[in-house]
Amino acid sequence: MRSDPTYNLFVYGLSDEKQEFLGRPATKYADSFISDLLFLEAPEAPDAMIAITIWMQVAHSLHSAHHACKIPFLTDGGTVDGRHLRNSDPALFIDEAAAYWIGDNQATGSSSRGHLLYALTEKMGGRFEPIPDGAESFINIQIIEGFNKAKNHIAISRGCSTSKDSHLKLKGIIDELIPLMAVPLLRNLLYNLSTDNPVMVKIFATAVLPLFSACSPSTYHELKDLLIDHDVIEMQKEYIFSKIQSLYSCLGLTCDLVGHMEQEECDDSSDLKSLAGYRYVSDQQMVNKASQIDVDMRKVEIFIQNGITQFQGSQEMLFGTAFGLYNYGQHSKYTEYSLSSMARDTNRNIVPSFVSFRRYFGSDANYADTMIVNAFQKEGVFQLASADQRKRFIVFSLNYMLTYMTTLEKLYSSVRSCKYDDRKEAAVNLDLAAGYFVGSLEGKEDGGSFDGSLIFMLAKRMCVHFGTCTSSSHARINERIISLFYTSQAEIE
Repeated sequence: MRSDPTYNLFVYGLSDEKQEFLGRPATKYADSFISDLLFLEAPEAPDAMIAITIWMQVAHSLHSAHHACKIPFLTDGGTVDGRHLRNSDPALFIDEAAAYWIGDNQATGSSSRGHLLYALTEKMGGRFEPIPDGAESFINIQIIEGFNKAKNHIAISRGCSTSKDSHLKLKGIIDELIPLMAVPLLRNLLYNLSTDNPVMVKIFATAVLPLFSACSPSTYHELKDLLIDHDVIEMQKEYIFSKIQSLYSCLGLTCDLVGHMEQEECDDSSDLKSLAGYRYVSDQQMVNKASQIDVDMRKVEIFIQNGITQFQGSQEMLFGTAFGLYNYGQHSKYTEYSLSSMARDTNRNIVPSFVSFRRYFGSDANYADTMIVNAFQKEGVFQLASADQRKRFIVFSLNYMLTYMTTLEKLYSSVRSCKYDDRKEAAVNLDLAAGYFVGSLEGKEDGGSFDGSLIFMLAKRMCVHFGTCTSSSHARINERIISLFYTSQAEIE
């Protein structure tokens, strides 16, 4: 489980400054939490077992299916082209995930006949969505369809053996399933907040909030402090609801999908086309995928850091997990937005200064990718580098070197589209440039937040040292650049 992306987010998200949770190693967070409840003879302990332990086991089975899918499998146990085949059928791991989700004795659409996550989803579903008598919750329908889609792909691809990239489609299905699986946990968290049940609040906060730990750091840590680290007696519920809802988009969730109780409202600002105050005009999903590269970069850093601090004997395994994210991205069906695809983009020749960069790096057109891959694989100049040195180089290169040239490429592509009077494509490239420059972690408010990690945030950090900050602590250069984005937008129109 230590190489699972989801588990690593939870270990990171629940760790304190001593790499502990509840006074014990954060890697054992589920055991620590549930053991404390059992010691206190708390009647909520079974709920914690389902929400925290069983939920993560479902995620682990899904990740195991993808891992098995990477190595071609055939049922005859022989060899193909001289290659020995695995004995692990990825379809068995999907079955295992479904079994942990549904459990034994579960009746379709029933919240009483069943004991695990399917029943938990049905029990809370009626409070957040209209469910006809005898029907299933929409979330359970989607999750079961996801399990079936995964198994069908494995069957059609003959155990992922028909193509070296067969595993990417399975990963894409899993990347969609895990956020869906978070919905019933979020619903239980919101419901128990509304009914002032502090024990259940802590259970479901621990079960789901760490999934957002790579998202807005300030918002996540505020929620962790309120709902996990402390027992909140009195709270501004509307404020906490709004903070939780503000994180939805990071996982691709919306208020419409999660739903809300009759007496509450939900506003995830999902319809607001804004990047730190810059109002873009292009397709929102496309710009979101571009701007959320900073979340992938943050996860790369988290996985490597966990290898350094939490799993010291498995550092290279966690470098491998991070390397997989670098290569394929969080959502594999959008591989054009993966970090490695950006680093190897052949369209960078459109940037006049690119030739100077290529010449400086020994005529290597993929100079950033070459260095980043060497750092991941401990090759070249990184053979004797420490894990921390490699991590620092990778993170710095992703945040600044990669995004700088990608932003320029989109800007010059916008100019080229404009020359050919393709206004729609020019606007898209302009907005993608803004996404790569600002990132999603800055939020949507004017000036952004201090959660960002890309060049927009670098400017805010540097303006302090160079005396170029505005009275509102924003970087003057950022305001100038955003103004030029608007000017360009007007020229395109």
